[in-house]
Amino acid sequence: MLNQEDPVLLSRTLRYYQYFNEARSQKIDEYGAIIEEISDVEKDIQNRTLILSDKRALLSTQQSSMQEKILERQKLLHELDTMLTSSSRKLEALESKKVEMELLVEELRRSIANLRLGDQEQPFASMKGKLPRPVEGQFKNRWGSSYGLGDLNWEGVTIEAGAGNEIRAIHRGRVVFSDWFSSSGLLLIIDHGDGYMSLYAHNQELYKEVGEWVVGGDIIATVGNTGGEASYGLYFEIRHNGDSVNPSTWFQARN
Repeated sequence: MLNQEDPVLLSRTLRYYQYFNEARSQKIDEYGAIIEEISDVEKDIQNRTLILSDKRALLSTQQSSMQEKILERQKLLHELDTMLTSSSRKLEALESKKVEMELLVEELRRSIANLRLGDQEQPFASMKGKLPRPVEGQFKNRWGSSYGLGDLNWEGVTIEAGAGNEIRAIHRGRVVFSDWFSSSGLLLIIDHGDGYMSLYAHNQELYKEVGEWVVGGDIIATVGNTGGEASYGLYFEIRHNGDSVNPSTWFQARN
């Protein structure tokens, strides 16, 4: 107005500025809303990223745990397979040992069938419940109990004793075997007449030879672990006509 411009033109110009300012304000509001929406989207993306990251970490942990379980399972299966293989081999060895012992006892029984031991003051059969133990120690197994493998049962008893402890004959008789024998190690067998024999296995040393006579209490061997035994002790059997009998019923009762 001071410049004496046309009032109509000035009014139009002011209105144009008003429209422009309103349009700019509207755009600013729109941009502000868009920026706010973008900010919300970014926050949502960040939250989702954190959740995915947590899930990825959890999945990685679960995968590691699963892998460990798979490896542990494979290890257990391998150990089980090894154990079964070992048990199978042990069972085969025990069965072989049983057959070999039976063959040896039968061969000895036949070879001494007509052998006379001379007059004995006390026949072996009359000594049931009166015989001394061949060595002092605890029994590791019971006669007739299961080996825990197959259907094999113990035909004798294992008496725990220290290495080198003296082993004594349980009764008068004649040595019919004194040598290394298969998995029994150093083995000594005494014939007591009337079909009775006593067997002493896994010895460290043998002091009597085949054909020698012994009386009850004579030192005949020492405790060992020959024949593949892990611990020291005497494996002992009493047989009658080739069949094993329970040694415990022949020993003197302990006070």
